[in-house]
Parts: sequence; structure tokens; C-alpha cells
Amino acid sequence: LAPRHEALLAIRAEANLADLAEVSPGLEPLDSVVEEGRPLALLQQIAQRRRVWNETIAAEVLEKQSVREAESAPRPLRRLFAKHTEIAPEWPLKILGAAQRHCDLPVTGELELPEALTHEALAELLRAARGYGLRQVRIAGEHHFLPEASIPEATEAETAPLAAEAAEASLVLSLEDLAAAEDEAVSDEAAASDAASLAAENSPPLEPEASVSETTDSPEPAADSLAASILGVADPAAGDAPGIRPRPRPEVLQASNRLIHTGCGPMHVSFARDALGPYEVRAQLGPTGTCASAQTETISRLLSLCLSSGVDQRLVYEQLRGVRCPKSAVDRGDKILSCSDGIARVFERELGLSRKVPEISEEEEEITAVTDLASLQ
Repeated sequence: LAPRHEALLAIRAEANLADLAEVSPGLEPLDSVVEEGRPLALLQQIAQRRRVWNETIAAEVLEKQSVREAESAPRPLRRLFAKHTEIAPEWPLKILGAAQRHCDLPVTGELELPEALTHEALAELLRAARGYGLRQVRIAGEHHFLPEASIPEATEAETAPLAAEAAEASLVLSLEDLAAAEDEAVSDEAAASDAASLAAENSPPLEPEASVSETTDSPEPAADSLAASILGVADPAAGDAPGIRPRPRPEVLQASNRLIHTGCGPMHVSFARDALGPYEVRAQLGPTGTCASAQTETISRLLSLCLSSGVDQRLVYEQLRGVRCPKSAVDRGDKILSCSDGIARVFERELGLSRKVPEISEEEEEITAVTDLASLQ
């Protein structure tokens, strides 16, 4: 049968599902080291193989519900059997990031965090997740995030308003929203600083109230008109609305035409450049007036608008590649998943882009165990 709506996705093995299927949970940490009132069978088996198992260890594991906290257990055994609550959250993020590098769809992981987590610690954790390529993370449990300064000496009156705003049992935080919020905060702070310095320079020493009318009556232009025209930035002096505009189209463009074989038939793609780089993309598929023709024309117009407005060509390419439809084809040894994916192949051949996952160098840190050694000190 022909593939339909297929996409590469990794399903993480969870401990509960692994118990039901009687298989190994893989890299997923354990929920518990006790089952049906006795130590985990795998724990007992490995300990007996290493000739370190005894009734003292079994009794302490049952009492403390943990191998890490069992002082009678040898260090290698305590290091190996760690529950998800005993592992630093950075390690699950690294594992999820390794899976995300080989998947098209977002890989979501659930993290167990301390109940009272600082804003700074949470932001640092999300920045690390974004660095690993993750798009979202899920925080399990109820949390209220406290400021860094109020953690050591927080009183009940200070924490009561924060407890009322506690998160729900499952909270999904978008890493893209975090990045956008950080960029907006930085831009707002810079704008406020510039406005304050401008007002201080223009205000007379004896008549501070007159500075408001002076600064509003004679605003300085945001950018030079010529620079705004070249870069595609709106020129307030010319009455343009704020926002990014495409740069003017030159009279002559250098273009190349490619034929891409798709599941719906041959598609002709024209890739045009101006002096500053890629400017225009035109794709044609099937007779005029059909759904396929309308779809490719819409994609072409949006691509041309992005490229002529200065949007990073790599970002445009990443939005095209990997999109699938029910019909796929092979073009010069490359699998074409859809019309959008076929246009992405043109980007690869014109700009030298590649969808291959970069190899991990030997100098990068090797994950040998999912554990937090600080808890064993």
C-alpha cells in the first residue's frame, strides 16, 4: 500500500508501558525499584550476579523505596538503579535531544522538577532544551516558581500569592515562545533606554515640561530612506506603515529552471536571484485552474515574499523540507515527499543546503549513565 501521511517520529519507551508489555523501558528511568512488595527482579538478578545481594540490602530498599538511599548497597548498584525523581533534569533533555535530531515531528519529554523552582533555574533549563533542538518540554506535577532572591528566606505571606497561581498537573512550555519573549523583552528594554536618553538630551534645564512637546514635534527618522529601501525596512519619513517590506524588484533577475518529479506529475521550479541573493521562486504543477496549480502558486508567492524581504533562506528551507502528502516520488535518487518537499530539493541544489544530520564529534560529551552523582556524595 502507498504510504499515507507518514512522518518520522520516535515514541519514547515509558516505564509503565514497558511493565505492561514485559519489555525493557530502554533509556526511560524507573518509576520504582519495588514491585508487589519486593525489590525489583532485575535489581535482585544483577546484584546476585555481582555477588553483592543480601537480606540487609533487600530490607533497606523496601524501607526507603530507593536504591540510591540504601547505604548498605554498594556504590555501583546505587549508581545504576536510579528513579526518575533522582535524576538531574539535564540528562533526560540530552536523551530527548538525541532522538529529536533524527525525527521530523517534535519529541516531547516529561520532566520531574523540584516543587519550588526559581525562575532563573527554569529559564536556564529551557535554554538548554532549546540548545538540544527540542521544541517543547512537559513539566509534571504542580509547581509555583519562586524568585531567586526569595527562596532562602521566603515567608508564608510571600509564597501564598504564588501558590494560588500554581501550574496544573501537566504544563507544556513552548521553547519558541520563550525565545520570542526574551527577544521582545530585550527590544523593549533597549527602546525604553533610547527614549530616556533622548528625553534627557532634549529637555531644558529650567523647563522640563517643555521637553515632551519638543520631542514629539520633531521626531528623528528611524533609518535613512536609501537604506530602508535597500534593506526592505519601512521608512517612517515616507509615511510607510511599520514592518518589513520586500526590496524593490530589479529589471533583470538571474534565474535557473529545474524539473522535479513529484507524485502528482512533473513540477517546473524557477529559482531567481538578484544582487543580494535569492529573490523569487516560481513553481508550476499541472494545468492552470486545478487545485495542485493553485497550491503551488500560493507557495511560490509566499516564498518570494519571504526571500525578497530578507528572511533567512535556511529558515525558509526548513519549513519546506519533510512535508508529506499521500503521493511520493523519486527524483534523481532523492525521495520527493510532496510539492513543498520538491521545492526544498531545489533549495538544496541551488544553495548547497543539506538535510543530513551532522555527525557528532568525538570531543562531545558521551552519555554513559543517566544519573546525578551529586546525590551519592
